[in-house]
Amino acid sequence: MDGFDEVRDAILVLKRYGMPTGNVVAALQERLDELGRQPTVEDMRWPLDVPMAIDDHLSLGNDRPTLSCRVEVGRAYALTSGQRDVIRERYGMTPAQLVEVTEVGMFANTKYIRRITLQSCEHVDVARRHIVKRLVIDDWGHFCELAKAADDQRTEVRAALDKEKPAVVAKVSKATKSFESLLEEYAV
Repeated sequence: MDGFDEVRDAILVLKRYGMPTGNVVAALQERLDELGRQPTVEDMRWPLDVPMAIDDHLSLGNDRPTLSCRVEVGRAYALTSGQRDVIRERYGMTPAQLVEVTEVGMFANTKYIRRITLQSCEHVDVARRHIVKRLVIDDWGHFCELAKAADDQRTEVRAALDKEKPAVVAKVSKATKSFESLLEEYAV
């Protein structure tokens, strides 16, 4: 692996001079484990898909497609309510309405998304402390599952509320007069 031979050699030199290397070895092992991580079952349910054509993407004006597996670096996307909920729970903040994808990291030799980096598109006033400027979603599959569940729950709640609302009956005004009665009134 790139650079790891140099790190191993450096650790050997440190050991030769009696320097403590336990933390460095643990950090190196953690990095190797992270690089060798394989996609989870959740990740496999959300593979990278062909992004929308750029002219279709831009033709939406200020509206943008929602963030999904059809992502492309450098493009802006809107977040669903469920995605915003998950981000708010994780970070205690939410991004702007539109986010730009600045990185899409893939699992090695697969079509599965490992990591997505998002940046708020709008200028974020520093006085607004609860707006996240940049965030990394390092568990794409799990994030998508949570966001979908949150969106589904919102849909169910809306449907239940719509069923509970009484039907609105149009009131017939007493002041409504027929055309014939108006003609008689004005003696036409």
